Amino acid sequence: MLRCLSHRANVPHEPGFGDEAGHHLFCFGHVGPDFTWQTSFYTNGKLSNGVLQGDLIIHGGGDPKWVLERIEENFKTLQVLGVRHITGDIILDNSVFELTKKHEADFDGEHLSPYNSTPDGLLVNFKAIILTFTPDELTQTVRVKSEPPIAGVSIDSTVPMGNNGCGDWRSGLRADFTHPDRISFAGSYSARCGEKVWPIAYSDPATFAARVVKAMYNAAGGRLDGQVRTGTLPIRPCCCTTLPRYHCRKSLPT
Repeated sequence: MLRCLSHRANVPHEPGFGDEAGHHLFCFGHVGPDFTWQTSFYTNGKLSNGVLQGDLIIHGGGDPKWVLERIEENFKTLQVLGVRHITGDIILDNSVFELTKKHEADFDGEHLSPYNSTPDGLLVNFKAIILTFTPDELTQTVRVKSEPPIAGVSIDSTVPMGNNGCGDWRSGLRADFTHPDRISFAGSYSARCGEKVWPIAYSDPATFAARVVKAMYNAAGGRLDGQVRTGTLPIRPCCCTTLPRYHCRKSLPT
């Protein structure tokens, strides 16, 4: 029997915005201004003493802003609701949209730009990695901070500091984004640039959601015996019995 969880289902949130909201404009003719994007959490197993004997299924409803802060909140709430150890898998269901295949850079050839990411029924952090470069005068290096955490990906934590001008600073880094398991920098970053932020699209978008969900679930203190993988709900609609309903909604812009 399929069960699901619910938390703050009727509390409105800020609407999605910008390019990612635009991904979903094709739906607007079929829904009203009170429609809410909904990310739902289901289980096909039993929950007892903090252990879920089965799978946790995360079903995307087209929410354009399921980002780092809200994913953290969701996983913390799951623990409050008693889901601390999952013996099965975490299954990601993004099947709410029927999409044609499209290359990420078909729009303008800028494959590293997050705005070129394809639509997704379970859009995780805009399919983007945010790199922040901060010069450290004490160590004469530049610290590299990355968000969100992404399982199985090594990212250089520092780059050499240069004193050249801050023109095309991205090219100066000589970044290599071609390998799904590593992001590296063979160049340098000018101290004159101060702190800069570089949002990039991950090189393997098909695995991005699973990698981020795995890393963030572990960071929240959860234990997972299985894997994070894509799949679909076995039954719709769910029959909610043992676990309380748990949805995370975002209001549609009016």
